[in-house]
Amino acid sequence: MNQKGLTDMEQSIKEIPFGVTADGQAVQLFRIPNSTNDYVEVSTYGCSLKSVFIHNRRGALQNMLAGFETLAEYEQAPTLICGIAAGAAAGDYARLLAHKVWKVEETGDNYVLMSCATSAEESGCAMTVGVRIMWVNLNRLVVDLYVTPEQQAAVNFSCQFPFRLLESGGLDGYVTRTFCATTLAEGEVCPISDTPYADMAFQPVEGSSVTFISGDDEVKPMAELANVQAGLTVSAYGNLSSLRVEPQPLLGSVLVSQSMMREVTLGGGETLSGRVIYGFDKLLTKEELENPEPSCFGGFC
Repeated sequence: MNQKGLTDMEQSIKEIPFGVTADGQAVQLFRIPNSTNDYVEVSTYGCSLKSVFIHNRRGALQNMLAGFETLAEYEQAPTLICGIAAGAAAGDYARLLAHKVWKVEETGDNYVLMSCATSAEESGCAMTVGVRIMWVNLNRLVVDLYVTPEQQAAVNFSCQFPFRLLESGGLDGYVTRTFCATTLAEGEVCPISDTPYADMAFQPVEGSSVTFISGDDEVKPMAELANVQAGLTVSAYGNLSSLRVEPQPLLGSVLVSQSMMREVTLGGGETLSGRVIYGFDKLLTKEELENPEPSCFGGFC
């Protein structure tokens, strides 16, 4: 790609037709770049994140998500894939949002703001959900969540992404650690200090899932997923109260889900907001840690 092409990609979001649903609705894909020509793609169908392309240790663009390639695959998916759910706690509501074409409210240099309105007949309570997906320099994905019911309702948020750090797939070499104070195991809350995750130690991501819990509402570090073979890490931040790490052998990925442990009751017209952030970095070697160089994979901004 020539220098002019690189500059164009850095400066503007590209809107790409993504197909037409079975009931005739046009779907768009928004490609959001940053200054290092890494980019994310988000679809108006389900407000689903289709891809996160970053430059890996070899300098090649690599998709960090195990999502679908076509609109038809998203339509046929039985549940939420690479996206968000906000509103009523029931799983049916997440499925409802995942299979609607969302309205684009606003686009900026590095973000897309979408909304989706549901009726009382569809979900039991009419409400509007909003999501702003922003991709910033240093490869940080910022997802802002909003929900406003028309009448009093108990609401919550969740956000999930299946990350695939190994280009070849598979679950070899995945490890995780947490910055949270407690973990949930077999239905009981346990201090991190009494687990193998004490002192922010990395532990293998094996056959079972693990849930980490944070007790405050501020945006803070939650957990980090890494793969030594790939030389890549994904750091998760947020103000939702729990984060779950779950291996997905069939997709060759690890599902990271952030959610609220408890619902919040809102009055009609009141709005609940939340934020989750994911940072994509290369895993530094001992030599690189001892002799750091300026890099686009630097700290959180």
